[in-house]
Amino acid sequence: MSLLFICSSDGMTGIQTKKIDIPFENRINCNGIISKANVNVKTDLILEDFNIMPSGEVNIRLDIGFFIITCNDIDLKLISNIEEMENQYEDDYNMVIYQVIPNDSLWKIAKKFNSTVQSIKETNDLKSDRIMPGQQLFIEKYMG
Repeated sequence: MSLLFICSSDGMTGIQTKKIDIPFENRINCNGIISKANVNVKTDLILEDFNIMPSGEVNIRLDIGFFIITCNDIDLKLISNIEEMENQYEDDYNMVIYQVIPNDSLWKIAKKFNSTVQSIKETNDLKSDRIMPGQQLFIEKYMG
């Protein structure tokens, strides 16, 4: 650490400067921080007090705060094994009777029952996509 002093011997004239290097080393024991951790150290000068002693020496008191922020990188195994299986539900379905409500469309109904617009039209012998509230439709609901 370096300090730059600016002073006058008689307080009126003859400004002098003097740079002094002060050896400073501080070791902080931080339990629980691993050697590969990401560490960010911030310092804050909390107090600085300079007193000129009768002998002409300068008594310096500095209180420095250290803020240490760490984080450890860890590896997580979220998926350990994936096994592909054959589809067990080929053509497994059931039939639902559905009553059309206002603002329904064949597309909305097909999505609701995991079916298709074409399947609903064929099952109900519909010639167009037009449906009416209160109309009953047979829906093949696929389970697989």
